[in-house]
Amino acid sequence: MKRPRGRLRALATHPDTAGVAALTAATALAAVLALRLWEADWRVPFQSGHDANVVLAVIKNVLREGWYTTTDHLGAPFGQQFHDYPIHVGDWLSLGMVRALGLVIDGPATVMNAFYVGTYFLVAGGAYAALRLLGRSRVTAVAAALLYTFLPYHWIRGEMHLFLGAYWAVPLACVVLLRRLEPGSRLRPTWFEVAVVVVMAGTGSYYPAMFVVLLAAVALVRVIADRRLASTAGPALLVGVMLAVTALANLPTILHRLDEGSNDVAGRREFYEAEIYGARLTQMVLPVAGHRVDVLGRPAERLATTPLPYPHLEMPSLALGAAGTVGLVLLGWRVVCRLGGGAVPDAAPAWVDRAALVVMLALVLGAAGGLAPLLGLAGFTQIRAWARLGVFVAFFALAALAVAGDGLLRRAVSTRWSRLALVAPVAVLALLDQTTAATSPAYASQKARWDADERLVTQIEHALGPDAALFQLPHVPFPETPPPAAMEDYDHLRGYLHSDTLDWSFGGVKGRADVDSLEQLGALPPAQLVEEARRLGYEGLWFNRLGYGDPSALEAELTALLGPPVAAHASGDVIVFRLA
Repeated sequence: MKRPRGRLRALATHPDTAGVAALTAATALAAVLALRLWEADWRVPFQSGHDANVVLAVIKNVLREGWYTTTDHLGAPFGQQFHDYPIHVGDWLSLGMVRALGLVIDGPATVMNAFYVGTYFLVAGGAYAALRLLGRSRVTAVAAALLYTFLPYHWIRGEMHLFLGAYWAVPLACVVLLRRLEPGSRLRPTWFEVAVVVVMAGTGSYYPAMFVVLLAAVALVRVIADRRLASTAGPALLVGVMLAVTALANLPTILHRLDEGSNDVAGRREFYEAEIYGARLTQMVLPVAGHRVDVLGRPAERLATTPLPYPHLEMPSLALGAAGTVGLVLLGWRVVCRLGGGAVPDAAPAWVDRAALVVMLALVLGAAGGLAPLLGLAGFTQIRAWARLGVFVAFFALAALAVAGDGLLRRAVSTRWSRLALVAPVAVLALLDQTTAATSPAYASQKARWDADERLVTQIEHALGPDAALFQLPHVPFPETPPPAAMEDYDHLRGYLHSDTLDWSFGGVKGRADVDSLEQLGALPPAQLVEEARRLGYEGLWFNRLGYGDPSALEAELTALLGPPVAAHASGDVIVFRLA
């Protein structure tokens, strides 16, 4: 048995220790520069509004209640029950990390910021490990992992889609797909493959679902190629592990639905949404909108504003960058050569051709006009944004580029330092190509809005008491309901994010009779609304002027009934009346 000192010496001299150290330092430097972290106020979320409000509310639930599923402070007086809208049930690993961060960091916003920055290091580590498993040199593995980490997909998602940025297990899942495509691959999965599947099952719903579909496609390819049904054994066992872990994570939701019945209203989606949220190859290969070189970013900007149905929803984040595009072209070139019957004149490892095949399968499935809507027709409508397969495509593209890079380096230079000197400036240029001025959050405006919201909540607690309950107008069903007039999505969550004791009517999951009764309450004439709200125990009335085309008449009636507002937002968009 090695002594601890011997283990430390072995770790220090391991070939990958220097690579991991270099990657960590490069990721830290790139994150600081790209995100301009010296400007950040860590107690203020880097992004707020829209979906970022929901993410921050989920994190607050985890830190205060122990998990995200329930809180009595939203959906008052009935409470919030996320089992009716279990979009984060697959994020148990990410949410576990959030809870662990909460043990050492104070405040939901600070925890969210720390997790967001941490995702860059997680993704870099996962990509580096996968590239080394695929036989890439340390120099090209560091460079490709860094580029994969700072894909536009990552920083455009930002904190708005925080957990989608934790795609660190995807590269390892790509390795599993390649191994399952090997001729004569083992019938039984390895422990590595099982471990990857378990980890994937804790990193959301989208990536595991897409991995399972790609794994099924890979199994079909092997059956056709090997002409034996036994080739499905390994993939079937891996899918079984994924389903078992997912079922275990879903057990509380399953028990809730057995007890309360299903909720067919919350989060209802249609099969055709897979077409709306599909990937577009054009957007993948074009330079990112807002490119540092203005002329390069214009085509993507024009494409994003074309009158297609919802063209902006997934397209801006699909850009692979120049490096990823070159890698994708290399994979496509290999496919053309193979289909044309010609030899590919290089010494690339066999897995590169298999990677090209998986990319083809991913694009056939997830591209707009692809096969994903068929899964929706079969009833699998909750997974709709198949454009997110782009992170699988991006990894294979950058891995192919790393293979080409290793070949060039072997022919051009002989020492490690000369290779590093050649690769480093190329990686820096590629990073500059993938990031823009928009990579950095708008810290100043976020702080101004955040502080104004905090002052409003302080006014409310002073005027109504720290334990007051507020009914919020206009009533907006939660979740996924288009906001009225000029309101933002999930704007009513702003108060909850700043208070630990106040109760809010917004946030109860629609589709249950008690929660839906609040919609009827919000539609009552002002006098009846005030009377019924008082009966339900509300002490305050939150009135968002932006939720009405012309709020003046309703505001005048409420003022006549309740007197002048007792609290007002600095922007003037929200005022609060006393009900009690």
